[in-house]
Amino acid sequence: KDSAAWGIYYNRTKFDEAGLDYPSDDWTFDDFREIARTMTIDEEGRRGVDDGFSPGDNMRQWGISWVAPGPTVSENVRGFIRARDGDWYDEAVSETLVTSQPAMDHFQMFHDMRCNEGSTPTDALAAGQGDPFRQGLTAMAVGFHNMDYFLREEEIAFDWDVTFMPAGPGGQFVPVGASGWAIPASAGNKDAAWELIKYLVSPEVQSRIGEYGRWGVSYGEAIATIIPENPSEGFKRVHVDPLTGESDRTPIGFKFPANQSRIQQVYATHFDPVWSCDTDDVAGAAEATKSEVDAILAES
Repeated sequence: KDSAAWGIYYNRTKFDEAGLDYPSDDWTFDDFREIARTMTIDEEGRRGVDDGFSPGDNMRQWGISWVAPGPTVSENVRGFIRARDGDWYDEAVSETLVTSQPAMDHFQMFHDMRCNEGSTPTDALAAGQGDPFRQGLTAMAVGFHNMDYFLREEEIAFDWDVTFMPAGPGGQFVPVGASGWAIPASAGNKDAAWELIKYLVSPEVQSRIGEYGRWGVSYGEAIATIIPENPSEGFKRVHVDPLTGESDRTPIGFKFPANQSRIQQVYATHFDPVWSCDTDDVAGAAEATKSEVDAILAES
C-alpha cells in the first residue's frame, strides 16, 4: 500500500543562529544528545549547556520534539534500539527484550532528555501548539517525507534539512514504515477486490500518489516520485535511497505483534509515569512491562 523512510529533520535557520554545525549523517548518540541540549533555550535565553540553565514552563525552544520511546506507537524508534545493538523482541516474537541493556539505555536517555535536561517538551507543554517543529518551537524532529510536504504546504519561514537517525554500536539504521492492502475472508466479491488492489498498486496510480508528496508509495519504480522540486540536500539520501538499495545505511521494518492494543495499554500503564517525570524508576517499569507483555505473547 505505501512505505516511508524515517529520519531526523532539523531547522537550519536555528542552527545558523546558534553558530552550530548541522547534524552530520554519521552522528552518534552522544552527538544527538549534546546537540539537543545545545539547541534548547530557557526563558532567560540560556542554552541547555550553559551555566544556570533552568528548564521550566516558559521555554523559548526545545532541542527536539518528543518521540514516543516504546514499540507501541510507531516503527520509527526501532532505529534507535537497533543502533544500540538491541531490539524489541526475540526472533520468534515470544519474548520482549525490554529489560535488556540496549533497551534500558534507550529508555534512560529519553527519560533524562525530557525530565532532567529539558531538551524535549512534555505533553503538557507541547499541548495546543500544533506540530512543535513546524511551529519553530523545536530545533529537530523525527519525521518521514510528509514532514517536508507540510513544511512546503504551510510555507514555513525557515530553512530545513533531514539526516539519518544516530549511529551506535549496532550500526546505523533507517526505520521504514509500510502497510498493505487486504481482502477480508468474508468479502462478497473477492475477484473485484483483487482487481481494485491491482489498480491501486499499479505504476500509474502509485506515481500519482508519490507526486502528490504527502503519502509514500509501494511500487519500487515509483519511489523517486516523492522527491519534491528543489529538495533539501538530505531528502533523497534519507527518504529514497534506502528504499531503492542505493544507501549504505540499513533499512529496517517492524511487524507489530498480535494483541497490540493490549500491549500498548501495558506500556502506557507502566511507562507513562516515567515519561511524565512522575518517577525515575525506568528499571521497574521495564520489569513490570516485560512480565505482562511476555504473558500476552504466550497467548499467540
